[in-house]
Formats: sequence, structure tokens, C-alpha cells
Amino acid sequence: MKKIESGLCMVLVLLFLWPFLGNAIEQDRVQLFINGSIYIDEEKKVDNLLVVNGVVKAVNVSAEQHKDASIIDLNGSAAYPGFIDSHSHLMESGYFFYVGANLIGCNDANSMAKVLADKVKSIPENGTILGAGFSLRDYDNWSLEDPSKIDKVTGNRPAFLGDKLGHSRKS
Repeated sequence: MKKIESGLCMVLVLLFLWPFLGNAIEQDRVQLFINGSIYIDEEKKVDNLLVVNGVVKAVNVSAEQHKDASIIDLNGSAAYPGFIDSHSHLMESGYFFYVGANLIGCNDANSMAKVLADKVKSIPENGTILGAGFSLRDYDNWSLEDPSKIDKVTGNRPAFLGDKLGHSRKS
């Protein structure tokens, strides 16, 4: 009976540790990308790219020093760095366009106020006005006079307006 209990205990320990042991036993997956236009930024190209476990580790390495690598022949194709946008506002912008004022093409407070004047007609006095898509000619020249132009049109309704990059001006 003790043998069974100790064997069962060992099986449970192995089942618990398996995920950790599996990673410790696994060998690194090494890939060497060659024979293509391999860009590491918008202008700079390299001859090859060494990737270990999905992470770029080096460029322009000697293939002889990495005989364990799987060779990925690009056959003259291009490879680019991953495109990652760590700062996006897709949900808000989509919702704003759906229910709010379309401010695309507005580049100053006057053009924003003109578009908002139409939207205000469908928003109750206590409702919130949403809008998205403007792009100011010069963000540095936005002054206190500019929101007052929008306030004249929106009245007592709060307005939340997002620019085409998803940032906002509150009025």
C-alpha cells in the first residue's frame, strides 16, 4: 500500500511540475533569416536576422557560428519589423463617429463649430455632444478663445471632441 501511495504522490508531483520542467528541458528555437531585404527600421537594411524563441537577438551574424539555426530563406522577399501600435483609440473613435459629429476636415475652432451647429439640433439640452476626426492646423495656437467659439454653438451641453489621432479637446 505504501508503494502505491508513494507512486501516486510522485505522479501528482510530476503533473504539478510538468509545465515548469517542460520549459527547462525545451531547447531554444533558433532561426536565421537570410536572402532578402531585411529592414530593421524605415531605412536601414541588414544581411540576416537571428531570432531565438521569437525574439530578435542579433543582425548580420556569421551563419557558420549558428549551425543549429533553422534557415529561413526569404528568396528575395522583404521582411519588416513588427507593426505594433501600443496606443490606440479604435473603440472610442468608432463610437464617436457612430453617434457623434464627424469632424474630419475641421482644422480650427470655426470649422468645428460649424459642423457642431448641425449636430446640436439633434442633441437634447442636457445631452452630451461627441465628435471625432478634427486635426488642428496648429495645436500650439489653440487659445481660450477657441473653446468659447464651440461653447457658443453647444450651449450648456458638454462636448467631448477627439482629434483624428484619438486625442481630445474638452469644451
